[in-house]
Amino acid sequence: MKVIDCHAHWIPPTLADALRERATAPRIAATATGERLFTVLGSRPFDAALGDLDARRSTMRSCGIEMQVLSLPGLFGIDSLPLEESAALVCAFNDAAADAQRVCPERFILDSSVNRSARQVALS
Repeated sequence: MKVIDCHAHWIPPTLADALRERATAPRIAATATGERLFTVLGSRPFDAALGDLDARRSTMRSCGIEMQVLSLPGLFGIDSLPLEESAALVCAFNDAAADAQRVCPERFILDSSVNRSARQVALS
Protein backbone atom coordinates (compact mmCIF):
# COMPACT_ATOMS: atom_id res chain seq x y z
CA MET A 1 0.00 0.00 0.00
CA LYS A 2 1.31 3.46 -0.94
CA VAL A 3 1.55 5.85 2.02
CA ILE A 4 0.74 9.47 1.09
CA ASP A 5 1.01 12.32 3.59
CA CYS A 6 -1.85 14.63 2.62
CA HIS A 7 -1.14 17.21 5.32
CA ALA A 8 2.44 18.36 4.70
CA HIS A 9 2.86 22.06 5.41
CA TRP A 10 5.95 23.50 3.79
CA ILE A 11 7.74 26.84 3.87
CA PRO A 12 10.22 26.89 0.99
CA PRO A 13 13.36 29.04 1.34
CA THR A 14 12.09 31.73 -1.07
CA LEU A 15 8.93 32.15 0.99
CA ALA A 16 10.91 32.16 4.25
CA ASP A 17 13.13 34.93 2.86
CA ALA A 18 10.07 36.99 1.89
CA LEU A 19 8.55 36.47 5.35
CA ARG A 20 11.80 37.71 6.94
CA GLU A 21 11.31 41.02 5.12
CA ARG A 22 7.85 41.64 6.57
CA ALA A 23 7.27 43.87 9.61
CA THR A 24 3.88 42.37 10.54
CA ALA A 25 2.47 38.86 10.76
CA PRO A 26 2.88 36.59 9.05
CA ARG A 27 6.63 37.04 9.32
CA ILE A 28 9.83 35.36 10.43
CA ALA A 29 11.99 37.29 12.87
CA ALA A 30 15.18 36.66 14.80
CA THR A 31 14.80 36.46 18.57
CA ALA A 32 17.22 35.81 21.43
CA THR A 33 16.43 32.08 21.17
CA GLY A 34 16.50 31.80 17.37
CA GLU A 35 14.10 32.54 14.56
CA ARG A 36 10.36 32.53 15.18
CA LEU A 37 7.45 32.40 12.79
CA PHE A 38 4.84 34.95 13.84
CA THR A 39 1.31 34.33 12.56
CA VAL A 40 -2.06 35.89 13.24
CA LEU A 41 -2.55 33.15 15.88
CA GLY A 42 0.75 33.54 17.75
CA SER A 43 4.31 32.37 17.18
CA ARG A 44 6.39 29.22 17.07
CA PRO A 45 10.06 28.39 16.58
CA PHE A 46 11.13 28.40 12.94
CA ASP A 47 13.80 26.08 11.60
CA ALA A 48 15.04 26.59 8.04
CA ALA A 49 15.14 22.79 7.76
CA LEU A 50 11.36 23.02 7.28
CA GLY A 51 12.11 24.10 3.72
CA ASP A 52 14.92 21.62 3.03
CA LEU A 53 13.64 19.08 0.50
CA ASP A 54 16.58 16.69 1.00
CA ALA A 55 15.91 16.58 4.75
CA ARG A 56 12.19 16.14 4.03
CA ARG A 57 12.84 13.21 1.67
CA SER A 58 15.12 11.60 4.25
CA THR A 59 12.45 11.92 6.95
CA MET A 60 9.84 10.57 4.55
CA ARG A 61 12.01 7.50 3.84
CA SER A 62 12.63 6.84 7.53
CA CYS A 63 8.88 7.10 8.27
CA GLY A 64 7.79 4.99 5.31
CA ILE A 65 6.04 7.89 3.56
CA GLU A 66 6.22 7.58 -0.20
CA MET A 67 4.63 10.88 -1.22
CA GLN A 68 3.61 14.23 0.29
CA VAL A 69 1.10 16.84 -0.78
CA LEU A 70 2.95 20.14 -0.19
CA SER A 71 0.64 22.85 1.08
CA LEU A 72 0.84 26.41 2.32
CA PRO A 73 -0.43 26.43 5.90
CA GLY A 74 -3.65 28.47 5.99
CA LEU A 75 -3.23 29.14 9.70
CA PHE A 76 -0.26 31.38 8.87
CA GLY A 77 -2.69 33.86 7.33
CA ILE A 78 -0.76 34.42 4.10
CA ASP A 79 -3.73 33.65 1.89
CA SER A 80 -5.94 36.01 3.90
CA LEU A 81 -3.76 39.09 3.50
CA PRO A 82 -4.84 41.84 1.13
CA LEU A 83 -4.05 40.78 -2.42
CA GLU A 84 -1.26 43.35 -2.82
CA GLU A 85 0.53 41.86 0.22
CA SER A 86 -0.10 38.19 -0.41
CA ALA A 87 0.37 37.83 -4.16
CA ALA A 88 4.18 37.61 -4.05
CA LEU A 89 4.09 35.30 -1.00
CA VAL A 90 1.56 32.93 -2.55
CA CYS A 91 3.52 32.94 -5.82
CA ALA A 92 6.75 32.17 -3.95
CA PHE A 93 5.11 29.10 -2.42
CA ASN A 94 3.39 27.93 -5.61
CA ASP A 95 6.51 28.37 -7.74
CA ALA A 96 8.75 26.52 -5.27
CA ALA A 97 6.23 23.70 -4.78
CA ALA A 98 5.82 23.33 -8.55
CA ASP A 99 9.62 23.13 -8.87
CA ALA A 100 9.74 20.46 -6.12
CA GLN A 101 7.10 18.45 -7.96
CA ARG A 102 8.97 18.78 -11.28
CA VAL A 103 12.26 17.68 -9.70
CA CYS A 104 10.79 14.82 -7.67
CA PRO A 105 7.34 13.89 -9.06
CA GLU A 106 7.39 10.49 -7.37
CA ARG A 107 7.65 12.22 -3.97
CA PHE A 108 5.77 15.54 -4.10
CA ILE A 109 2.38 16.81 -5.23
CA LEU A 110 1.61 20.54 -5.29
CA ASP A 111 -1.46 21.78 -3.43
CA SER A 112 -1.42 25.28 -4.90
CA SER A 113 -2.59 28.23 -2.88
CA VAL A 114 -4.82 31.12 -3.92
CA ASN A 115 -5.39 34.35 -2.04
CA ARG A 116 -8.92 34.64 -0.67
CA SER A 117 -9.28 38.13 -2.16
CA ALA A 118 -8.35 36.74 -5.57
CA ARG A 119 -11.03 34.07 -5.17
CA GLN A 120 -13.61 36.78 -4.48
CA VAL A 121 -12.53 38.74 -7.56
CA ALA A 122 -12.68 35.58 -9.69
CA LEU A 123 -16.16 34.75 -8.46
CA SER A 124 -17.57 38.23 -9.08
